[in-house]
Amino acid sequence: MTLVLLWAGLALALVDMQRTTAAIEARAAIANRQALLVTQIETLLARQTAPSQRASLALQARLKAYLATLAAERAMSGHDLMFSPADDAREAANAAELAGLINGPLDPPSLEQASTLASSIANRELAEAQTAAGALQDAWQRLILLLWLAMAGLAVISTAVGLLVWRHIVKPLRALAGAVDAVARGAGLAPLRLEGPDEIHRLIGGFNHMAANVDAQAARRTAALEAALSRLADIESRRRLFLSKIGHELRTPLTVMRAEAELALRSGSSGPVLHDALGSIIDSGSFMQRRLDDLLALARAESGALGLIMAPNDLAAIARDAVRRTASYARLAMIDLEIGSLPAHLPVIGDADRLFQAIAAVIDNSLKFSPPGAAVLVSGAAEAGWAVISVADQGPGVTEDEIAAIFEPYVQGEAGRSHGGSGLGLALARWIADAHGGSISAQAGHGGEGLCVSIRLPLKG
Repeated sequence: MTLVLLWAGLALALVDMQRTTAAIEARAAIANRQALLVTQIETLLARQTAPSQRASLALQARLKAYLATLAAERAMSGHDLMFSPADDAREAANAAELAGLINGPLDPPSLEQASTLASSIANRELAEAQTAAGALQDAWQRLILLLWLAMAGLAVISTAVGLLVWRHIVKPLRALAGAVDAVARGAGLAPLRLEGPDEIHRLIGGFNHMAANVDAQAARRTAALEAALSRLADIESRRRLFLSKIGHELRTPLTVMRAEAELALRSGSSGPVLHDALGSIIDSGSFMQRRLDDLLALARAESGALGLIMAPNDLAAIARDAVRRTASYARLAMIDLEIGSLPAHLPVIGDADRLFQAIAAVIDNSLKFSPPGAAVLVSGAAEAGWAVISVADQGPGVTEDEIAAIFEPYVQGEAGRSHGGSGLGLALARWIADAHGGSISAQAGHGGEGLCVSIRLPLKG
């Protein structure tokens, strides 16, 4: 009779424990789901200061799911004793505040307030899940004590039942409780092994899923921050390089202009000397203007802000104009700038100003690297549907390994570094040629001396 009473009491205790466990498990599952949803909301809010339409839809979807879990949680009120009505009321108030922020205008202050509130809610939900896990563990510990008291006279059976309960219930719950503590401390966490009854199995699976999502979000945030820092470092490096290059590029014409002005002042402003000095100043100013135009154009091209005005044009006439307008700088550098074989017309579709800028940049590059007394030859031809303008110099040239890189911004060959300059002229010429459906190439002269740069554009049909 005693044994029957013991078994009956044990059965009643098990039934009550099952009810309690189910209530705690459901509450813990909802808390885990709420923590995951609010963490996702926080992540979407933190990604950008003004979310796109797609991001707004994602925020609305997660907010709707979170509010649905609150409704399910309110339906459970009275079935467990872990949380007070005041806690549920505070949770509902915070949810309403978060919904109001997300559904309102998402300006930077609102985004920051919503992100802070979402982080607070997520932390509280994680703590709620931890409390539920602890309560579940306490419930099973009370069951173990009841089993030992009820089965005092049946040592073998009690030992077997105790070992079974420990292996399949207590151990997984302790592991889960330890994992919850680790997450609360921000420590790393490996996925828990799925074991125990179906209820605990599902609880551990839900916790693993939540932890994996939290880790993935943290990894994405870290990667995004590292990428942003890398971009900032690259921008800072390019800024320093730009300032260094522009200083070298403009030093020579500024020095010439100052020297010519000082010479004119010392000469008493006599007619021929003053005329020559002013001519040199104008030539140097024109060179500086072209350099500044090149720098601004390349900066706009890299940002996608440089537009083209496409119209029928004569590439041969543009090349002659480029030679004419760079001739003064060639004379200043004591270099013979010549036009070789060039057809009367090379019809193309393109932006006349940008095409002039490209050809002038190539000519300026050849003049810069040519020694005094040398010659720079500008020629052109129509070749199998292509209009070709070539600029050949007698400078030091570049190696075969350097040719592929001289059209990159800020990249120069060994000779280019020794002559100074910005390394931007050929980069701009390449961008303009590419934007016109053409190409630019370079070929070293015989014996490695000199360089011939050719711009190829489609002939107008």
